[in-house]
Amino acid sequence: MRTFLLSLALFVSMHAHAQERAALVGVDLVVMTKVQEELPLIANVVANQSGEISTNVAGQIQDVLVRVGDEVKKDDVLLVIDPQILKLNVELSRGQLEEAEAAVEVARASKAQAQRFYDRALKLKGSSGFSSARLEDATDALASSAAALLRAKAGLIRAQAGLELSGKNLRDGVIRAPFDGVVYQVMPITGTFVNRGQAVVVMVDKTTLELEIPLPNRYLDQVGPGSSLRFMVQGKEIISNIDRVVPREDPRTRARAVRATLEPGLDLVEGQSVQVMLVLASGEPQITMSKDALIDGPQGKIVFKVVDNVAQPTKVKVGASVNNRFVVLDGLQEGDVVVVRGNERLRPGQKVQPLDQEGGS
Repeated sequence: MRTFLLSLALFVSMHAHAQERAALVGVDLVVMTKVQEELPLIANVVANQSGEISTNVAGQIQDVLVRVGDEVKKDDVLLVIDPQILKLNVELSRGQLEEAEAAVEVARASKAQAQRFYDRALKLKGSSGFSSARLEDATDALASSAAALLRAKAGLIRAQAGLELSGKNLRDGVIRAPFDGVVYQVMPITGTFVNRGQAVVVMVDKTTLELEIPLPNRYLDQVGPGSSLRFMVQGKEIISNIDRVVPREDPRTRARAVRATLEPGLDLVEGQSVQVMLVLASGEPQITMSKDALIDGPQGKIVFKVVDNVAQPTKVKVGASVNNRFVVLDGLQEGDVVVVRGNERLRPGQKVQPLDQEGGS
């Protein structure tokens, strides 16, 4: 009786296994993929627009309105030079202009008077009252008055330019931001004297940040405008492209700088170092499989290979990561079908029913 019950249990178990429905799984082909090499390099964050802001006038600093780290907009006031002397120069120039205008009027009147004397002397020519000496004197006086008028007009032009210059100096005494940016350094303090052309503020335009990457010259034939690269910022992968190659080589490192523009809003600052992966143009076909097929089991890395609709666990050795795929170094061949969805619940030897194949994507 006991033997009968054991035989019955074994029969029921085998029958149940035979009636087990095949597991629905997603599958993908193991294919040959052109693998592009990624070159790891250290890039520096640089600003395409940055530099020292200098003063166009000399004077004593009256107010410093920014601090290091302040964000400013174009035309925001950074510093103010004491305007007292600058205003006095404007008033002085205005007085010189009025004096020059008066000088022109005097010279114009003198010329008109000399012209009348000359005209009267010329009319007497041929009469008994004509004097050649008087005509010569009138001619000389007319030429002299004309020259004096020209000098007066030149003085007026100088006075007008002087007033414009003193007005510009007064306006330049208020030093403004030339672009939107961040204050990186403030040199003078309130009360100090600055000379014309002296740097007073260093600004960085953080909306024009770029990556500068020192590229060894042996890779120049594999990298150019349009070459892609990737890097991480606070756990987020950023994809960018090389914009240009700087035509200058560092003789110490035998490297040329390549530049990539960064999108505004990234949490990066000028001078920061970033590790980038630069994609090289060359690439050799290699066997690859979907990353979703890989399972870390107690015996190592395995995949479930589908053979005659049966899931067979297969040990694999993988290499480089290529987007969403791994290079297969051992364990699989081109054309093999592996499970990429539902593989976590599979048992060795379990029947499977593949869904739509991924097609090597």
